[in-house]
Amino acid sequence: MRILFISRSTLYDQPGGDTVQVEQTARYLRALGVEVHIQTRGFAHDFQTYDALHFFNLGRPADILPYLQQTHPPLLTTAIYIDYSKVPQQSKGAKQRWLHHLTTHFGQEYIKSLARGIKGSDRMPPARFLAQGYRKSVQQVLDHSRYLFTASQSEWRLISRLFHLKGKHKQLALGTEHFAPSSIAPQKQEQVLCVARFEALKNQLNLVRAQAKGKWPLVLVGDAAKNQYAYRAQCQKEAGENVQLLPFQKGKALAEAYARAKVHALPSFYETTGLATLEALLSGCAVVCGKGGAQAELYEGVAHFCEASDPDSIRRAVDQALESNTSHESWVRENFSWEKTARELLCIYQEVQT
Repeated sequence: MRILFISRSTLYDQPGGDTVQVEQTARYLRALGVEVHIQTRGFAHDFQTYDALHFFNLGRPADILPYLQQTHPPLLTTAIYIDYSKVPQQSKGAKQRWLHHLTTHFGQEYIKSLARGIKGSDRMPPARFLAQGYRKSVQQVLDHSRYLFTASQSEWRLISRLFHLKGKHKQLALGTEHFAPSSIAPQKQEQVLCVARFEALKNQLNLVRAQAKGKWPLVLVGDAAKNQYAYRAQCQKEAGENVQLLPFQKGKALAEAYARAKVHALPSFYETTGLATLEALLSGCAVVCGKGGAQAELYEGVAHFCEASDPDSIRRAVDQALESNTSHESWVRENFSWEKTARELLCIYQEVQT
């Protein structure tokens, strides 16, 4: 069986949780004997030779439109659909606030897609996308999709409210086998860690403001997202002497960062899952999460929740997490497995061939 994965063109230039998801899903499918090729924003001429097309990132419909011809292999879509409208206006930069007042959510996404192409940070959207707009392009992807995969019921409900769904829906959890906790874990310190790309959605700025009252040591790990350099600079500007900003890390360095921290805080305004939260739980950290997106659904009874827009709420949640002594490593391994997800996908790939 030959499967073609298709995702955004910046999948490797600007790595994120979806990069891990694409790579690990492919890895475990290959272990099951499936031939998987990964195409970033592709216009492959031989896509008809595949048994199925699997598209990742519903919010980037321009990347799949060239494949939606009159005849094409069965299409399956993993949503990873982020609702950027959940980010409060005061947390956005001047350009983002101006764009919000100028047009609708769908119009904003259209302009962002066009702007990425003009600036050269992404390929120009195809003419089909430019002519029909963002919402209709997403709807066309859904119309052609035999299956829509989401990481939670809340993500599925959001998409159902915004669009019409014709195909089947399946909830598929992310996995954790890609991450190996530090084999020699140092003594946990009264330290708070946040591993995330710097952008308003991830809400590091309110975490910095919470730390100013909480006084606990805070380490922020991650690079700035494209067009979010000013946001990272503001975080740096407001950071006190007990706050450290570090660049993107992976492998042993990242595992050791988790091992040193007692708490991992990801007070995002919206997350489809939050891979960093899973990695932190595997490393024995207590975790703090916002309530937006799937976080409240997936981490009920596990995380300490906060109101993302309120630094005092974040501070209180972190204080509670610092005092907790519970462990959830076994719960994570039981409920989040790339191998299990790959086996479920293989069954679905076989189903759409009949």
